[in-house]
This record gives sequence, structure tokens and C-alpha cells, in this order.
Amino acid sequence: MIYIIQKYLNSYNPCTMKHIFFLFFLIFSPITAQVVETWNDGDFSSTPLWQGDVHKFSINTAASTLQLNAPAAASQAYITTSSKAINNATWEFSVHLDFNPSSSNYAIIYLASNQVSFNNNMEGYYVMIGNTQDEVSLYKQTSENKIKIIDGTDKILDSSPTSVWVRVLRDDKGNWQLYTKTESENYQLEGEAFNNDIVASSYFGIYCNYTSTRSNKFSFGPIHISGSAYLDTEKPQVTSHHLIAGNKFEIQFSEKIDISSIRLKDFSLLNQSYSIAKIKINNPSTITIQFEDFLNDTKLGQLFIKNIKDTIGNTIRDTTLTYRFERIKITNATVPVSDQLQLTFNKNIDNATLNTASALGELNFDAVTLKNDSTLLFIADSSFITDRTYQLHISGIQAEFGDMLKDTSIHITYRRPQRYDIVFSEFMLDPTPSVGLYNSEYIEIYNRREYPINLGGMQIVINDKESYLPAYELPGNSYVLIIDDHEEQNWPKDLPIIKIQDLPTLNNNKGTLVLYYANKLVSDVFQYPLVMDDAGFKSEGGWSLERIDTNNHQPEFNWEYATNLDGGTPGTENSVTNFNPDIISPYLKYISYLSPNSFEWVFSESLKIPDNFDLSAISIKGATITNLTWEPIFLKSVQISFANNLPTGHTFTANILSSISDFSDNQLSSNRALRLGVPEEIDSFDVIINEVLFNPIPTGVDFVELYNRSNKILNQSDIYLSSFKDMVLDELEPVDDKNQLLFPNDYLVITEDSLILSELNSSAKNEFINQSHLPSLNDDLGNIAVTKKTGQLIDYFEYTNDMHFELLRDQEGVSLERISPHSTTNSIHNWQSASKASGYATPTLQNSQYIENALRTDLQWLSLDKKEFSPNADGTDDNLLINYKLDETGWSGSVKIYNRYGIVIKTLAHNELLGTQGFFTWDGTTDHNDRAPLGIYIIYGDFFSSNGKTKQEKMTVVLTAGSKQH
Repeated sequence: MIYIIQKYLNSYNPCTMKHIFFLFFLIFSPITAQVVETWNDGDFSSTPLWQGDVHKFSINTAASTLQLNAPAAASQAYITTSSKAINNATWEFSVHLDFNPSSSNYAIIYLASNQVSFNNNMEGYYVMIGNTQDEVSLYKQTSENKIKIIDGTDKILDSSPTSVWVRVLRDDKGNWQLYTKTESENYQLEGEAFNNDIVASSYFGIYCNYTSTRSNKFSFGPIHISGSAYLDTEKPQVTSHHLIAGNKFEIQFSEKIDISSIRLKDFSLLNQSYSIAKIKINNPSTITIQFEDFLNDTKLGQLFIKNIKDTIGNTIRDTTLTYRFERIKITNATVPVSDQLQLTFNKNIDNATLNTASALGELNFDAVTLKNDSTLLFIADSSFITDRTYQLHISGIQAEFGDMLKDTSIHITYRRPQRYDIVFSEFMLDPTPSVGLYNSEYIEIYNRREYPINLGGMQIVINDKESYLPAYELPGNSYVLIIDDHEEQNWPKDLPIIKIQDLPTLNNNKGTLVLYYANKLVSDVFQYPLVMDDAGFKSEGGWSLERIDTNNHQPEFNWEYATNLDGGTPGTENSVTNFNPDIISPYLKYISYLSPNSFEWVFSESLKIPDNFDLSAISIKGATITNLTWEPIFLKSVQISFANNLPTGHTFTANILSSISDFSDNQLSSNRALRLGVPEEIDSFDVIINEVLFNPIPTGVDFVELYNRSNKILNQSDIYLSSFKDMVLDELEPVDDKNQLLFPNDYLVITEDSLILSELNSSAKNEFINQSHLPSLNDDLGNIAVTKKTGQLIDYFEYTNDMHFELLRDQEGVSLERISPHSTTNSIHNWQSASKASGYATPTLQNSQYIENALRTDLQWLSLDKKEFSPNADGTDDNLLINYKLDETGWSGSVKIYNRYGIVIKTLAHNELLGTQGFFTWDGTTDHNDRAPLGIYIIYGDFFSSNGKTKQEKMTVVLTAGSKQH
């Protein structure tokens, strides 16, 4: 403040005592700050002291002005002096520019600044003289952020040269006023504003921005600053604190701290006796205190602080800082594969841990990797032994932010994961409308073992979308729910629950879920819709699907909708739980052709493959297997590859030398041979229509049975079904899309519901049933065409209900069976109703009305296949075949049945054009559709040729009752 006295003495000499008393009052008042610069002493170094680019300025004492006198180059220049005036303050100054200001040539007067140099780190207020708007405006600056708080009048500086006198007022609240005037005018108010974002000042300054031609054309008149300095009476406060690495606190104060006031004894922890090792001063307002050891875990710790002072001497109030700390620890220890130890921690791991981590025990671990941010994988040089417990000492683990794992001993028992250890047990696919449970999807899994299993690292895949299970120890014989974490609030706290972020939604109608162990071994798989009893109204939503028997791994008929009136039993035993063992042997469902050297066997259910099942486990005479690849998820199929392409025209049969069963130990059925072969092109009459059910019972389904009468192996995907409408083939329906093989003498049944067909025909072989779309089969008459993809006919059959046995009382559920696969398809004599003894249908089985060698070639020209028959629908001798064989074409003939009185009771043919070979059938009925009485009958054949030849023959047959009456 000495420079103020000097300036005053220079102005008021000789000085009176009154003047001196007033000066001392100003100087030593704690709230007064004043700067007066008249530019008449020619000195920058004192009264007051100016700093900065003083070499670019000069003082014109004659004119009492400061003059910019910089080199002729575009640049900036500034000078600054100490000034604390901020409250009830007035700033007065004038600026004279020998040019019209612009965005390249302008002046800034810094009224209040916290920096001695005016850079992007400063905070303060300034007046800008000139810019593109030729105005005088007031700004606030905080670092690089500059905000105009009073926008002055545009164009008041739009002249060359130009001068302006400026007065700025600020009260102690933060209300600003900006005045300007020209030389001949009075002060005019430019604007008012409120801003108290910055409450203190340290410096006042002048700043010039200029081009090379304006480097000496700035001048500034006397400066008068009065007002009070900011008086700091506020106690310092803690604005933030952070616990770092479990043994350090970084503490940020609201202002600069008196370093000498910081003492170790002024910091203490509640109920803990940790000693402080050191205190580090990070910057004037931030310190770090470090304890000698890591702190104990706590959910609500307290750090006490007292006696800290700011630089003015204000003392902090006794302060309690709360903190929370949990030291890094192991949350899960598993053995994902036999030679790996996986440790999961409650915190992310520091990369440096890879160099220090150690697991000591009975195994040697020679490598450590980070599986993810919080999981370490130790690689052993040998394998864990199943069902053995190991003790391991873990050390050297550091968290991402510094705290260290306490040396820890763990006990881990390795149990080799097995398929179906953990199984799906319940699903809520469609929770709406709720009938009692929470309106939320859920998946329930069950631990079938007696011992707990840690689920950490397991993966659930829902329709190809992956989610990982967190560490969770599922007790033996216990359930746990898997839900989306957004649904947590819907569930009571006492239920066992695993929350997964963004768990994929379950499709209501169909989907596939796979549960994997950490080593990618499948634990369980669930695919729906399921084969199950009709659910009725429960399928509309609100009811869960429950597994009946968790030890039955065959999904068909092992799931039902919950019977619990809440709609499900999440987390507890299922309401439909019952003993429902799998007693059905798995079987070969079909053989699929992939290429001439690659095939696929597809089985009816998941198979338990022995560990030693390799190439040597399958023997195929005449072919060398090079690869066996089991489908890993469902375990229902295996691809077989050979060294060379297999030849066509040959069926290879495989023998499995190892025992294969399902997971209920039902051995693989040998009902269907394990065959392979390369398919050939299908041709007419290779496959024939062998049986048709076109009028099923109300709960039944139509079916068409085909029969491979050729010596070829055929590809079912080459076969299509259709029908003629108005002499044009309708849409072709493929019977298969899997390239299944159809071997010689094999049957193939096509139906739209294989389950219903199997239930109604318990003897049917499921492996020969394809579920596919059928042409419409009317109950009275219709037609069926078997074609290639090109529409070429393979076989064609026109049926009517008149082809049924005349004495059949009810045709519903009775199929038409072909008698001979080698006779004409559309001969009415080649079709007959299936026998009662066979259940009125024989899908996948030999027809009950089949007659071997129906076309005899070793008999006379007209013959009977038997001497007596019994048309009682028992499937044995129900029909009489009258065979004929002619040595040339052009014959016609009649066949009639006479009773013992010589009366014609049945005409089988009347002047019918004949082939060279064929047969007629008599089912024991008369022309009046009555049952012929038991007894002896005469079969009379009368044939004639186009060239005049004739043949007649009489034979007798006995119609008997047989073993059963119809």
C-alpha cells in the first residue's frame, strides 16, 4: 500500500495531518483496497508495480497516458498490477485507439483476476473494448469459458480514431453496472447484470491484441480503482474424499490449506487403531493420508478430521467422513476343466497380478491368465483327480485400484461335471395373464446331485443369445430361479434367485435353451413346443411348464403345465412332480445322406456316448471310416465320413462294437439296421402307394404309406406327394427335407401328426413315419400321386370308399391295403380293407391283406391261391386270389362264382380286357353285398382272344368260417 501514499503525496503536497490520517485509515482498514495510476511518474517498477510485457509499453508523462509501443508484428501484450477490490467497487479508466477497432485489434481491461497473467486458466471479470460489433461489453471468464454478462451498445466505437471513458460499479452482492462516455458526453448506462460466481480478486490488468500496423496505436488514461477486498471468514470444508487401494484417503478441501496445520494426530478412524504412515500434499487444497496397513472391511466406516486451517487461519469444524470398504477376496473357486483352477474375485484384477499371483498346493500351476476383469485362470501341469479335495494357498493378488488379497487358503473338491447334473425344471414362458404369480418370466434349474455345485461361469443360451451365470452355490437337490435383473422387485427376498442383466426374452411359441458348464459341456437342453398332453386354457398364459421327473431326460411326455393354483411353483418342488421313468429304448430314427462319403445317423433321443467310443467302435465291412462327429448339444446324431466315396447299388451295414444307451441306461434298439448307402435316381414304380387311410376316426389322422419295391437306395427328399385336380397336378408336397434314405423293401408313412398316428397304432415303427403335409384326402373318393420334383409320375392311385370290404359296417379308421406291390396300382382287385385283427390299419408294417407271390408264374393259365378261405377280417386267408397267365396279348374274359346250385352269386369280371398276367380277388360277398353262405363254390373262367381262341376252366373252393367270425 506504500504506492498509494506516494501517489497521494505527489498529488497533494504540501500534505496536512488531515490528509495523512485519511490515508492511513484507507491503508490499514481490512476491507479497503485502492489503486490510483496517473501515469505521471514514468515508472513501472513501483507505485504501483506493473508486471508482464512492460517492455512493449511506455509511459507518456506529459500526456499522463500509457502507450503501447511494441514491435511492428501481430501479437499480444499485457501488463498487470495487484488489486483486490471486488466489493462495493468502482473501476474508472479511458482507452484511446488510433484506429477503428476490429476482431484483430482490440483492448481488454481485466477488472478482477486470480492470475497474474491472462491465460486460459484465469477466473475473473473483464471489459472488452472493441470487436466486430464496435462495442464495450462486460464478460466473466472461468478458464476457457467466456460469457458476456452485459452487452454494450453496438457501434459506439465505429470511428477512427476513437476514445471511450469507462466506469464499472459492483456492490457486495454481485450487481454490476457498466457506464461509458465519449469526450464530450456524460456517462451513459450500457447495462446492468447480476453475477457473483467469482467473489475475490488478486490482479487488475491491461491487454492489447494487435496487428503489425497497430502495434503503437493503443493508449490508456489514468486508472482509479476503489472498493473492498473479499474478506474470507468461511471455515474450510471437505468437498470430496476417496478411499484408494484400501489404505489411502484422498481429501479435497474447499480452499487452500495451511500446510503447517496438518498433523497426524488430527486424523483418526472410528473403532480402529490403524496408524498413519504419511501425509502427502498433492496441491494447496488436496492431501492424501496413507495408513500403515489395509483397512478392515466395513459398510459404514468413519474418518475423523479436526484442527485443519486455511491460509487465513479459519479452522475446519470437526468433520466425520464416511466410507465403505470391502477388501479384495475370492468369491468363487471352480475347476472348469480338469487342469485349470478358476478364481473369481469381488473386484477387478490389476494386470500386474499376472506376475505375482501364486497358487501353492498339491498341484503345480505354471501359467496364469486373466479370463475377464475379475477372474484369474491358473493352468496346472497335471489334472485334478475327480472327487478329491485339494487345499491351495492363494497369494499375490492385487485389485485394480491397489488393495491386496490377504493370503488365503481354499479347499476345493473337483467333481467332473456330468450332463444332467443341473437340469431345467420349470419355465414361465408367458406370464400374462397372471393367475397368482408375479407377471414375470423365469427359468428354474435344479441340482440333481447330493452335493452343492457352484454355478459360476456356467452359461445359458436362449435362442442363440448368451448369458453367463454369476458365482452361486446351488445346494444339492435344490432349485434356483434365473430372472432378468429388471424384474428383481417383483420377487420376494426369500426365494433363491440369480439375476442376469438383460436376460433374453423367452419366445411364447417355440425356442431352444441350452445350459452349459464353464468348460462348454452341455448340462441340459430344452426345446419347445413339447410333445405333451393337451393343455387347454393353460396354454393361453399365466401357467408355468413343469418337469414331471427330473431323472427322466427324455422330454416327450415329461412336462406338464403346473397344477398349483398360483400358476407355478418357482423355487420349490414342482406341483406335477411324479415318478415318470424313461423306459423306452432309443432307436435309429433315420439315415441322412450328406455326400457319397458322408452320412448322418439320427436317433430318437440323446445318447450316452462312452469315453472310448472312437473309429474302432463301429465296424462296416467293405468301407473305412475316417471320422465320427457327434452333434454336441442334443447328442442325437452322428456324422460318419469315409476315406472314399461309397459305390452305388450297395447297402452297407454297420455293427456297433461298444454299448450305447440313453441317459436312463436303456440300450440302443436293434430293431432298425444301421445301414448306409449312396442313393440312386428314383424312377416310375420304384416307390408305390401301399396303404391309404382317407377316412380316419374323429381323433385320428390321414396317412399314406409308400413302399420301396425296387432294389435301389432312394433319397426321400426326391419324393413328392400330390393329387390331380381337373387333370392337372396340384401343389407338390415334399415327403422329407432331411435327405433321409429309403432302402429296398422299406416302408415310409406320411402323416400330418405322427404322434396321433403312433398312439392309435401302437405297433407302428416310429422310425418309418414322416410328419409332413398331405394332399387333401376326401372320405368318399380321391386320388394320390407320387412324383419327382419335376412332376414325373412315380405311382398314382384313384380310390373310392366302394373299394372297402362290402360287409364292413363302419369304414371310419379302416385303411385300404394293397394286396400285391407288383400288381397294377389301380386294379380294384389289388386293394382290400385292412383286417380287424390288425386294428384296421398297418402303417410301417406288412399289410394284413398282403399275399406273397400273388402273381404266380409256375401254375396253369387259371389257378387259385388256396383251396379254402375264410373272409372274417382276421387277416388270415380273408381273400381268394384267382391268378391267370396268358401266353399272348389280346385276351378278354369273364370270371364268375357259382353256388352249389349252379346259380351265379358273384361276377368278378365280365368280358374284361386282360393283360398277360394278373389276378382277381373274391372277398366272400355276393353281387348283392351279402355275405356268401359257408360251403363249396365253383369258380368259372371263360376267356377268348381277338384271333378266335377260347379257354374255359372250372375250379372249386370252400368258403369256411375260419377261426373268428366277423
